Amino acid sequence: MSFTIFRIELKLHVMNRNRRDFLKSASLVSAGAVALNSCQPATSRPDRNVDYSVLDEILEKPVLKKELFPDPVIIDTLELLRFENNFICRVRSTDGATGISVGNNAQLQSVWPVFNVRLQPFFPGKDARDLESLFEELYVYKSNYKLQNLALWVPWATIEFALLDMLGRIAGKSIGQLIGRIHNPEIAVYQANNYRGKSAEESLEGIKEYVDRSQAKAVKFKVGIVCFRRWNLRVSSLPGLRAPPPENLSVGEEVHRRLFFWR
Repeated sequence: MSFTIFRIELKLHVMNRNRRDFLKSASLVSAGAVALNSCQPATSRPDRNVDYSVLDEILEKPVLKKELFPDPVIIDTLELLRFENNFICRVRSTDGATGISVGNNAQLQSVWPVFNVRLQPFFPGKDARDLESLFEELYVYKSNYKLQNLALWVPWATIEFALLDMLGRIAGKSIGQLIGRIHNPEIAVYQANNYRGKSAEESLEGIKEYVDRSQAKAVKFKVGIVCFRRWNLRVSSLPGLRAPPPENLSVGEEVHRRLFFWR
């Protein structure tokens, strides 16, 4: 017992000494910082009387335009439908309004139980107009904040898009109009190349075929490799991986090329 008490007293003594040394060092550092700051001209100091009231007012405003929905939109059912490895979320209100969203199939194949067990039970009976506050509550529901990765965010986003789709159908508005203003009614897209593991020549033939189908005005063409689905595939086994890109990269006069070289 005496040995234990001695160890505790010794530990407290060391802690107090370290604390005194720390406070002494911190005081010296603070004094030095004050001295350095006092040497600076007054014009270099930031304005400490900045008025953030306008920014605070903006942050307090809700994102969803609730004024578009005079009546409650009570969630009746929320489902995750599956056909083979394809997933669709469907939400229905007590008034019969519906909304759907297409999930990330590659991720939901693994994390669909998170949707059914941790997220779906929270929503029935809730007012979809309170979307922002609902998600704040959902974050702590069943301690969901502890997941903090794709396992949570993928099914979460799937639900959010379905709810926004339902609200958009009720209001006769696009999702963009529910949360803001539409600045660009049309967007430009490019045709991507997903032929990883093939030579540049083979990839070029494949992307030409897709451009003919989609009539895309731009392409993204990868030369090299980013990742493998089969990790045992050796880089040296890929023909033309380190070779320069082919000279005949033409995919049409009106198609812009974006070349990415991975070494």
